Amino acid sequence: MSKLNDLDDKSEMRYASQLLETNPIFRYENELLEKYKTNLYCLSSCENNQDTIKDSFMWETYGLKGTGVMIEYSISNDNANLFVLGKVKYGKDELEPIQEFVKRAVSFQVQNELFPHNAIELCSIFNSFHKSKRYQNEKELRLIFRKSNWNSGNYPTIYSDVNRKNQITTFNKIYIQNRAPFQITDSNIYPEIMINKIILGYG
Repeated sequence: MSKLNDLDDKSEMRYASQLLETNPIFRYENELLEKYKTNLYCLSSCENNQDTIKDSFMWETYGLKGTGVMIEYSISNDNANLFVLGKVKYGKDELEPIQEFVKRAVSFQVQNELFPHNAIELCSIFNSFHKSKRYQNEKELRLIFRKSNWNSGNYPTIYSDVNRKNQITTFNKIYIQNRAPFQITDSNIYPEIMINKIILGYG
């Protein structure tokens, strides 16, 4: 899983966060948004169905022009602690729940004269599941992991490495089933990947 701010699309999280930017109670700052993106790790996949398997755009764009492979997999423990799994929503019509959230947040602040100082961070998870409609052909599913600011301990799945830009960064590893080098207990749950099928590209 890559950090959200290491992904190719630098507008990650900004598409939905623009609804918070115009309201002063959220204390929106671009620098804060970038900071919170460093605590989010993302594993992106494409929705698995017959249309996706046959989609020439997907093979051209993500399958090395047909010379790559498609790995069909499932994820165990999809409700594991600190992980969220969901479909990416595309376009302005899908922003209605966030618009409703903003409306309720403003009402709460007026009634109680109280508002969290880190509202942008609290919104970061569901904002990371929204993108512009121009990306809708991706049919993306995301697994998001959030590293907590409140826990200074080291997560056993996070490791340092060099990204494609030759910069030192961190990644969050999801292990293939039964390959984790540490004990998984009921109080220490991590998702695992189960590979179901590999489909060769037409090239």
